[in-house]
Amino acid sequence: MSDPALSALFEQLRDHTGPLLLVADEQLDCAGLLQLKALPDLTVLTNRFDVAQCAGNAGIRCLFNDMDLLACDQRFAVVAYRISKEKAIVHHVINQAPQVLQTGGTLLLSGYKDEGAKTYISKTEHYLGCKARVTKGERQLQLAAFVPQQLGEPLDDRGYCDLHETGRINDKPVYSKPGQYGWNKMDAGSATLIACLREQIPEPAAAPATALDLGCGYGYLDCRPPHWALPRLRQPITTPPPCSAAVTISSSMASAAMWLPTTAPTIFITSSIWCYAIRRFIAALIPNRP
Repeated sequence: MSDPALSALFEQLRDHTGPLLLVADEQLDCAGLLQLKALPDLTVLTNRFDVAQCAGNAGIRCLFNDMDLLACDQRFAVVAYRISKEKAIVHHVINQAPQVLQTGGTLLLSGYKDEGAKTYISKTEHYLGCKARVTKGERQLQLAAFVPQQLGEPLDDRGYCDLHETGRINDKPVYSKPGQYGWNKMDAGSATLIACLREQIPEPAAAPATALDLGCGYGYLDCRPPHWALPRLRQPITTPPPCSAAVTISSSMASAAMWLPTTAPTIFITSSIWCYAIRRFIAALIPNRP
């Protein structure tokens, strides 16, 4: 693990006693998790399937969901969170923290200035009605500790728990949600990919019988196969989502049956298999790569 923001957070966790909750996004890896194995009363909550899998293998109590802290069904002395890339996720986690903290409990936030840490700290101070104790480190790292007092207005999480209509395909709605890449737009890059695919495989006879969508997001490509694919695509679309939000959205899109036969399920591949599939794909494209 090479992220000083996580290392600083771990050091703070070791200094606390009582039930501890670590909220983990994509920055945490298996090596980092193993550093926490000795903490006796630790729970990890993550939206990343690979992190949940590593935690389970290490014997660390873990919940895998879309950043739903209330699902822990207990209160903690400390909630520790390395801020995520997306603002809506950060706001969503901060908003829930007081509801799962014990009286006098501490919220720990860590991140870098260029990730918006200073702004998040200021907003959290206003929301929790307290002054943060801030420690600064290398690369403009900021680690803040809050003890909630009088709650104010929650931070804007863009309706994190709700599905949002992002557009329409073939006169049917397409849904996504905060926490998922490109959730509030129709991705231009994906549209270009579909257009190029039509050019590369112009004849129905050359169409594949299966499809693999690497990094499916909310399932845009799954909803936009070339028209020639419809008669031939008898096997399930395979979408490998790395996080809980993608599982939720892809499941909703598949259940909407925008074009798939009702008997064609969606298969989800764990991120470890996803990475293996990408390596094989690159190897096939560049067979003589050293």
